[in-house]
Amino acid sequence: MSIVKDNKDKDKGVLPEVLTNIDLDNYDKNEKNTADINAGPNHKGNVLFTVAIFFLMSDFFERFGYYTATGSLYTFFTRNLGLSSILATQMQSIFQSLVYVVPLVGAYMADTLMGRYLVIVVFYTLYFGGVAVMSISAYPSINISALFFVGLLLGTATGSGCIKPNLIVLGADQFRDDDPKQAKQKSQYFQYFYWMTNIAAFIAFAFMSKLATEGVGAIPLELSFFSSFIIAAGSILLAGLAFILGSSKYYKPKPQGSALSVFCQVCFAAAKKQKYGAVVLIGFLMQFVSFIVTIVSFFVTAPAVGYVAAALSVVGILILVIMTNTKWLEAAKVSNGGSFSEKQTDDARDVVRMFPYAAFAIMFWCVYNQMNTNFQSQGCQMGNRVFGDVTMAPSQLNTFNCLTIVILIPIVDKVLYPLMEKTRFPLTMLKRVGLGLFFTNLAVLLAGFIEIARKAAPSTGEISVCSACDGVDCDGAIYTNEMNLLIQIPQYMLVGVGEIFAAITYYDLFYSEVPESMRAVCQALNMLTTSLGTMVGGTINSVTVMWLPDDLNTGHQEYTYFLTFGLGMINLIGFIFVSRGFEYKADAISNDSDDSDDKLQATDFVSGIDNNSIGKN
Repeated sequence: MSIVKDNKDKDKGVLPEVLTNIDLDNYDKNEKNTADINAGPNHKGNVLFTVAIFFLMSDFFERFGYYTATGSLYTFFTRNLGLSSILATQMQSIFQSLVYVVPLVGAYMADTLMGRYLVIVVFYTLYFGGVAVMSISAYPSINISALFFVGLLLGTATGSGCIKPNLIVLGADQFRDDDPKQAKQKSQYFQYFYWMTNIAAFIAFAFMSKLATEGVGAIPLELSFFSSFIIAAGSILLAGLAFILGSSKYYKPKPQGSALSVFCQVCFAAAKKQKYGAVVLIGFLMQFVSFIVTIVSFFVTAPAVGYVAAALSVVGILILVIMTNTKWLEAAKVSNGGSFSEKQTDDARDVVRMFPYAAFAIMFWCVYNQMNTNFQSQGCQMGNRVFGDVTMAPSQLNTFNCLTIVILIPIVDKVLYPLMEKTRFPLTMLKRVGLGLFFTNLAVLLAGFIEIARKAAPSTGEISVCSACDGVDCDGAIYTNEMNLLIQIPQYMLVGVGEIFAAITYYDLFYSEVPESMRAVCQALNMLTTSLGTMVGGTINSVTVMWLPDDLNTGHQEYTYFLTFGLGMINLIGFIFVSRGFEYKADAISNDSDDSDDKLQATDFVSGIDNNSIGKN
């Protein structure tokens, strides 16, 4: 299994099962090592180590560069750019949100305009340029904030996001599904892709975060971030070169058009005729409006703006959770006076029925993003000496999140899930998601109690590594407390456990419960929830800004944690209530013995799912 580590995107992963059934029917013969239009790639031998290895190498260098460049952004914002604590967390939220919005653009461009290969090459170039600009702007004698944000948002976020949905998919395109050996190799490819992602993240957080925040060896503190950005730019360059190095071997399918545009047309056509459908779409669009209003709230002092963003998000989520009937889409069918076929409309219905579960995922990603924002600001005011004079940067605690996932996924997948299958209580996909929501909620609850204890601990008299104070002229200096930041490890690990159950399973859910033609749409929807969740976290911080001063010792960050926990538990209760009526595709197939055509179609649909990974649902 795999998750995209970002979100630290956690991009933290992409699930292998998401892409195990690549459609080869329309691929073109565009390389000498490819077969005819219906056969797809025609690589010989071990494709994993002769072709896909270039994608794995590219992924490793890209993820290492990404986390090296962005793993300690909060500290750079506060110490080097002089941003307030709350603005630093909000800018982090904007960056993370953009990383998970632009994959929609990258996927659309690959499907309709440029093809996956060219999109990857073009955006690796933009990506490298973005990190290079960040490096230049971070040099002490330059230190231009505006230039830095141009490199971060327009270069790094856009480049990384547009590459994200295409690199792993193009790698999977190299394998043939009708060749048993290559099908097995493709499964191994996803596993290796996952390991590369997490190993790169672990190395970056374990070693490069310390370089960025404190300097190492001959690299002094004043050049620490500049040096880390230079290393990140070099790693991104290596990622692009590794990808291009194997280009002569690649099967490169040409763009065939996007199912996303058809889905949107069906929805809007039906909503024009059905008020119920119009309300559902309004609820969905409210999330985008909330997204924009939240960004505005980061830069204005009026608290009402934050409240408006929160209200829009809550109302939109409630609409999606309550209005689960999809019959309104029938109005788009030709037989009902519409312009779309039975299949196009039915496919759209299968996607819309996933809207409530997308809404529930938003709160999960809101809690997840605490690792990149509030958890780090909390760690900034804790003692950071871990062994004698050896220190640890707050962002380095992300390594424990990575380790939790790397160690536990094989255990959960090979031991826990099969064991539960033998009992009366198998862990179906939605049960797994519910467990994931529960564990992430525990993480913020624990963080709240730790914050209370942290404030009660005496001051060390040492200035925080995240403080902009230079140690000489220190008006408003921020000091650390004696509680050691290692006490935060359990909350990072709990989020990791939550990801194993919820984040990975969401990729399964949004793949296996919709028709093949709409899987890309649902994966785009799934990734979008990450961005929306990040912005909900930003909204909560905007609404509770009175509890989050630069010096947390004078505020009440624990209240923000407890509020987030309360919202998360409400979300979990709603999820349990709504999910009781969910019918899995596999169950529908077994119950539908009268309609052989429908049964055949559904059987074809699930034929590519790996039951060992997603369970018998």
